[in-house]
Amino acid sequence: MLIQYSCVFIFPYFKDNYKSIMIQTILLKNRPKGKPTISDFEFIKEEDNLTVQEGQLLLETLYVSVDPYLRGRMSDAKSYVEPFELNKPIHSGVIAKVLDSEN
Repeated sequence: MLIQYSCVFIFPYFKDNYKSIMIQTILLKNRPKGKPTISDFEFIKEEDNLTVQEGQLLLETLYVSVDPYLRGRMSDAKSYVEPFELNKPIHSGVIAKVLDSEN
């Protein structure tokens, strides 16, 4: 099954006998001029106690696809694919492990 997934990385760990999840989201902050730099992105880390609801999955990202076409999506030039929106999570394919499922 292929799931389109925003670039949100989930790192599970246990704290005080409760399942806490560290979530990292990568946002496109600026359209790169030339080679992308770290300042073109914003990294947001959050800790949360997630409860999986009916019809949902909790996935742990193992691998993220970093294809050359992602560079083109950072530009707002006309292309065969929509550009990434500024201040929104970037999108890519992932390989993930199912941690919990109510599906």
